[in-house]
Amino acid sequence: MCHTATEYNPWVRIDLAEIVHVLTIAVTNREDARDYIRAIGSELRVGNSTASGTANPVCETRDKVDDGGIWNCDLWGKHVAIRRYRRTR
Repeated sequence: MCHTATEYNPWVRIDLAEIVHVLTIAVTNREDARDYIRAIGSELRVGNSTASGTANPVCETRDKVDDGGIWNCDLWGKHVAIRRYRRTR
């Protein structure tokens, strides 16, 4: 669980404990928020680097309202990161 408040380009990284093939990620928000609105201006990254939220390859970005809460990917890695590169509020 995480919250970004007013940070500039916030990111969160999840350690999967071993290298896995990541095909789909489902992102959920608190019940009083619509996932697809809060994910606008975000990117999903998968890889093995722990350097920062921008070190691994990008799987998918979210720039439109109709993108939904399911993220598609086809990368191998030990770490999944979601980075917010554009604030919508």
